[in-house]
Amino acid sequence: MGLNALACENYNTTQQYLKNALAILLSLGDQRNSINCVEGLGYAAVGLGDPIRAVKLWSATQAWRERVETPVPKFLRAFHEGCIIKVCEFLGEETFNAIWEEGSAMTYEQVVAYADELVDGPE
Repeated sequence: MGLNALACENYNTTQQYLKNALAILLSLGDQRNSINCVEGLGYAAVGLGDPIRAVKLWSATQAWRERVETPVPKFLRAFHEGCIIKVCEFLGEETFNAIWEEGSAMTYEQVVAYADELVDGPE
């Protein structure tokens, strides 16, 4: 449902669904699928005007994906890569890379807490 809300550009609803799904997955100890929720919260962050948060979440999930050997789902790859390119262009490569490094250094617990801090924005 979170991806459906994202497709409709309803970013507050996207955030609510993904945060709820993340809580459930974490309670089940499902780190692999939790990655998708955190990544999705990055997409919502862009829509809510917070590209810095998005970059941190995406870089953290990229590092997380590498550790657990879980690639971005095929059906999301082009969308995911396009979002990264657009945000990099918006922020500038130097700023983007610095933020990417910060996110990549986050622990699993830090990423989950950071993702949970998202706040509603205007729709």
